[in-house]
Amino acid sequence: MKILPLSSLLFCALLGLSACTTCDYRARPSQPPGTVTVAVKQFTTPNYEAMSAIDKGVREYEHVYFQAALIQALARTPGVEKAYVAGSDTPAVDIMVDGVINGSNGRDVDFTLIAKRIDGVELASKQFVFSHSATDAVGVGAADVKLMYEAAAFVASARQRLKLNRDELRALVYAKAPGVFPTEGLTKMGREAASVECSQLLVPLTNVLLPAVTATSGMYYEWQKESIPVVAQKQVAEQEKASAEADEAIGAFLGVASAATGISAARQGNTAVVNMSQTNMLNAAGIVDTAAANAQVAENQVNQLGGVLASYKSQFNVGPGREVTVRIYNRVLTLKGSMEEMTNEFRKVVEEEMKKELARAAALQGVAKKNEKTAAS
Repeated sequence: MKILPLSSLLFCALLGLSACTTCDYRARPSQPPGTVTVAVKQFTTPNYEAMSAIDKGVREYEHVYFQAALIQALARTPGVEKAYVAGSDTPAVDIMVDGVINGSNGRDVDFTLIAKRIDGVELASKQFVFSHSATDAVGVGAADVKLMYEAAAFVASARQRLKLNRDELRALVYAKAPGVFPTEGLTKMGREAASVECSQLLVPLTNVLLPAVTATSGMYYEWQKESIPVVAQKQVAEQEKASAEADEAIGAFLGVASAATGISAARQGNTAVVNMSQTNMLNAAGIVDTAAANAQVAENQVNQLGGVLASYKSQFNVGPGREVTVRIYNRVLTLKGSMEEMTNEFRKVVEEEMKKELARAAALQGVAKKNEKTAAS
């Protein structure tokens, strides 16, 4: 691939020409860092729209709960300097984490984590699958914490794949300047932008959201405890239904009543038990009805707890109505609105100032080349 001179690359970046948008960010290679800063976005669910209203409410809570639980674990994980809540991808940190909940029913959980570099390049991904034991239902909270520590250790290990100068890469992403070799001034500006964004935007968001999730996690653990036996009952019921349907088919073939005991006796040639099964079927039907009623009561309890979890969503909505004043590049900015709106406005200013730095660098290089030509002539 033809490498353009610095002045041309700077010119392309400033004009936003499409020819340069496919260039890689040109940060220099470096050794993997000993520690990293990390930001975690809300988790997502691929099949969310197809879920029932109750399941959607619980999943909305889990999107934030898993995010907060992972951040809390990351804050105590070797190799992680700081961990933040983030609403979107940000170059302010070294590693961004996307989380996808593939499935969760209170007893079983299946999620995937994707660790990404500052420029969005995937560093590593891993699927985590875990089931709570029915006998350890009282310890669901401790089990959740342990699982998140395992997830945090995975995220921290992704730092070994960071082999580009983070400060340079960060500056180029903030400046949206692919294909450009960063100047010392641009790199310094990137460090300042990251420091301000973390301290003024990410820290306040993190400090509000984490305590809110912690305060409501007890209800989530209750939902899990109630869900564990219900999930087990549903699975047993499905297995029994499949078995009954199979017995019914065999019973029809044998010409006897479709009671499990009768079918079993018929298979063994015990006609007396076959006849008795007619009476046993009535008793069995009563037992089944009682079990079904108990199962429905338990499921209703799970749904009620799920409704409470869904109601917590409003407590996590910390973005609207905020106003933050920040100082960046000797300018004072007043950012208003949602977290997304404030972040977009902040990065717009950062990008504009960085483009000025790139323009100054290009102009200085142009003057230097002109002087070289004059001296040569």
